[in-house]
Amino acid sequence: MPWKGYEKVESTRMEFFSGISSCLLITGPSKNHAKQYAMEFCAQSSLPYVGSEAGIHSIIQPSETPDHRWGVSCSVWVSLNSNSIEKTIVKLEKHLFRRIRSSIIPKLDVRVFGWDSIKKDNDIPLSAIKSSDFLSDFGGNYAKILSKFNKKMYCIPCMAGDFLIEDILHVYSGYMGANLFIFFTSLQEALEAEPLLKKLLLSYPSVCQIYGFAASGTKFYSSDNNTLPDALNNFKDPKNQIQSNFLYCPSLKYKLKSVSKVPANVNCIPEVILNGYSVETLKMVLKSIIDFLVNNSAVIKISAGYYNEKLGTFTIKLKDLISLK
Repeated sequence: MPWKGYEKVESTRMEFFSGISSCLLITGPSKNHAKQYAMEFCAQSSLPYVGSEAGIHSIIQPSETPDHRWGVSCSVWVSLNSNSIEKTIVKLEKHLFRRIRSSIIPKLDVRVFGWDSIKKDNDIPLSAIKSSDFLSDFGGNYAKILSKFNKKMYCIPCMAGDFLIEDILHVYSGYMGANLFIFFTSLQEALEAEPLLKKLLLSYPSVCQIYGFAASGTKFYSSDNNTLPDALNNFKDPKNQIQSNFLYCPSLKYKLKSVSKVPANVNCIPEVILNGYSVETLKMVLKSIIDFLVNNSAVIKISAGYYNEKLGTFTIKLKDLISLK
């Protein structure tokens, strides 16, 4: 191991999968407003149940936004249907504008722009979405296209002021579900580390974190990879192929005994989940997270979710991350 602390990194790999996303910039009348609007837009980021997930990339200063107000860049994601990219794009469009309708349009003095700057200049979008095609019913005959902020903005009249959204939003391909399991000695130590890790991740604008520290620890069911006692692996709904990852639940470590993956001195295992636009960037950010965590005395081990490639076809070995430059 290159230096002290990295022996905490388990010799395993993580598993992740392909997805597509649309990147947005949400601006508001103040920094706090922009952050609140973006957080509510990204809320309920549950891919299995809601069908999409969303995360915040970074906080954008007024000098860098089209309307010179505080903004937050974020993205909405859906998993890629390998049989049809067209159907996947339609699915993304549905979920993107469902979120915009429910979480953005009702907000005071909010604006939405496409935010392609997190992509490389030579990255070609998979598709372009016209906001006016999906929101025309909201403004009726009174909605219109305006030239504003050097962009074509779709304007919808609202009771407390007009809602403005850039008319063309782009769709890009990327990767979803890169993850780490962090073994803490206590819940309190995890709670103290979470905001520090969030601050670190905001410095990597091409990657977004899904949830924050995720407590549920999803387990994807596989009948040919079942190591749990039958009494603890009862899927009541065969259509629902996820449940809590019992092997990593601290409250079950004495009940499961030797089957449990939880060390005796560990009482909290949150999961960090990242989406991004290149494998190389995801590796760099994952390494930064590991570098940040290994010197924390409350972190006993760092592992990851690997499901025998039932979840996704892409994998990263954790040990390979340590030596990245």
